[in-house]
Order: sequence, then structure tokens, then C-alpha cells
Amino acid sequence: FEISTLASAEGIKGAVETLRCGSISPPDSCTADVKNTSSPNFYHVTLLKTLSGSDAIPDATSDLDAQLTTALGNLTVTTNVSIYELQVTVSEIRTASEDASLQDHAMAATNISEIAFTAKLATLLGVSEIDIQVVVRSIFPPSPPPLAPPPPPLSPPLSPLPPSKPPSPMSPPLLPLPPSQPPSPLMPPPSIPPLMPPSMPLKGTASADVHLTGLQGGKFDIKGTESGKVYALLTSPDVAVNAEFVFVTFLLPPSDPRSTFVKKVHGSVMSETYITMRTSSGQVLRAFYEPYHPMTAKVQVTSQSHGAEEAKELDLNIASTARADVGNVHVVLFTMSGTMMKITTAMRVTAVGIWSITVTPGSVRLPNGRFRRHVDVSIAALPAAATNPVKPHGLIGQSLDDTFAVH
Repeated sequence: FEISTLASAEGIKGAVETLRCGSISPPDSCTADVKNTSSPNFYHVTLLKTLSGSDAIPDATSDLDAQLTTALGNLTVTTNVSIYELQVTVSEIRTASEDASLQDHAMAATNISEIAFTAKLATLLGVSEIDIQVVVRSIFPPSPPPLAPPPPPLSPPLSPLPPSKPPSPMSPPLLPLPPSQPPSPLMPPPSIPPLMPPSMPLKGTASADVHLTGLQGGKFDIKGTESGKVYALLTSPDVAVNAEFVFVTFLLPPSDPRSTFVKKVHGSVMSETYITMRTSSGQVLRAFYEPYHPMTAKVQVTSQSHGAEEAKELDLNIASTARADVGNVHVVLFTMSGTMMKITTAMRVTAVGIWSITVTPGSVRLPNGRFRRHVDVSIAALPAAATNPVKPHGLIGQSLDDTFAVH
């Protein structure tokens, strides 16, 4: 949270730890970090608390201003409490075997745990589930370190040299010894790959005209071969994300310095997105989102019943039914801050623990002064996607297996 007060940073740290940590032992399991900002008497405070399995998740403090004012000797305190991101690493799922089937069971249990922890944290903290990112990881035992090579045998001690005789006056001068060769540098040990994928998901994006960022950070642009073509952004087991590319001639915004000499751009944008996921219950979920109706999304759920295919249509609306949950797949409409401080609506489709796709609306200005709307797509590869032996494809998906950013 952010705090405005005449108290010092040390005083704020002590007051926050006294109020929120209490008598937690060991002390370093609950600490407050206070950072100065560019404004005087204005600080950013982060409270880090490590919980064990028996600890209750703390509730947000409703009267934090009053409590800190008292703790700081009645110095006026104004706070702005916001939950930016919450990440929980749970190490209670353990296996002492390297058997692949046991690890698969542990990963499946991890995916189920993410749903339960997300719902519990959202209820206890009084926030929406889309404001919390929970990452639950299985902990596998590391491989034993390689054995150190045996030490080289000791050479026997050299016998002392006999005393040298002084050279006679007529003996030739001694030749200088050749310079010794520098010792060969030791080869660095090979790097050890991480045992688990990074806890923070890799993200790739496709936005505007169309600028793409791969899952490893590589950047490239694409226009498409013809207007109206549908291209695959991601194809992976049980997940497909496609987008329609249309050609459009537009103007750069005045905030873009290139607009002073670039009059028109003949490019393309993504007009619609189509997301298909096979759920853990065996059903097929299809989500459709287009930018001219950003407050709504269409969802179709298909299942097999007695040999026949049954389809159920769901109309999501931010004002009423803004969420659909089918097995391990969740579709959510949510509000977010867009350009020019405007509030807009976006759609997120998540296969828990595997992939998360967010679609947001945008627009470009046409030469006639009107605006052409488009969609931007963000794709996050969650832990199970990174460990899947079947590598993904698609404009963004293919970059998951890159060993470095390809531009």
C-alpha cells in the first residue's frame, strides 16, 4: 500500500510490523519493506508474510489509517491499499520418487489446488478472483549432485639439486630459458537447467498493427497474405487460439513521433478471436469475442451424450452473467483501465495451470476521422504448458521452445 505521513521510513516499518506481524516467530517470516518515492513524505510499503500450513490467511485491514496514526504517535496517516498481485507457492505436494506417473498425479493435484486457493483467497481478502494470481507448484526432489573426481596422485618429492659450480671465465654464457606457457584456462562447468519452470508465467502478445512478442521476448510484425485470413496464434494439446487478420489503412496517433512524417499506414489488425479448449470433463468450450461489443462474449459448450453431440450456448454480459466455469476452464469478462484513462471490458479464458488468454479491445483512426476497432491478445504459458512434452505451434505458441528471444 501507499502511505503519506510525516513519520520516518524506520518508524513506518516498525509500526506496520507491530500491527500486522505481532509476535510471529521467526521474525524474518514477517517483514515490512518501506521505499521512498519521488514525493516528499510519501512511501510505498510492502508487507511480506510467510504462512505455514496451520496459519490463517490474514484479512485486509479496514481501518489501517487509524491504526497507523495511533502507532506513529498521532501523526496523521493517509493510506491507499491496493492488491496488485498475490502469488502463493505451496510445497505441500511432495514426492520422493522420480517416477513419471507420480509426478503426473502431483501436477494434476496442483491444477485442482489453484482453483481452490484462488477462491479461498478472493473470499478472505474481499476481492475478485481475476485480481489474484495464484501459482501452485509441486516440489520434486533435486537430482543428486555429481561425484567429485578423485584427486590426482601426489608426485614424489624432488631430490635436492647438487650445488652448481661457478662458471669458468672461458665458458660460454648461459642461454636464457624460453618463456613459460600460461596455464590453460579451466573450462567452466556446464550450466544446470532448472528443475521446475519459472513461477511467473511466460507471456506473449499480439497487438495493434500487428506487433507480436514471443513467449521468450522476441519481437516481430506480421501483416498477413490477404485480408480476412484466419491465423493460428496458439495450437497446443486441448487449446487453440485463432484470430482473423484484416487489412486497414490508418493514421498514427499524434502521440507517436513518427506521425510527423508518416501520413498513412497500410497495415492490418486482428478483428476477431476464436478460442477453443477441451475441458477436464471432456467437453469442448468455444469462446468468441469481437471489439464492437466488448461488454459481451459468446460461449458454446459441446458434449457427447448417448452418442449424440449436444451444444449449449451461453451469452456472457459484464452487467449480469460475466463468468462461465466448465471443468478446469474459466471464462471471465472483467473491467480494466484502457487508453486515455477510460474503463473498458476484456475477456480472459483460462485452462487452470496450463494456458491463460486475455483479449482486450482497441482501435485505430481511419483517414476519414472514424475509428476501426480491433482486438489485442495476450497469451500466458502456465507451468503445465512449459513441461508438456508436446510443443505448441502458432505465431506465438512456437516461441515457447526457443532457447533465446528470436527477433
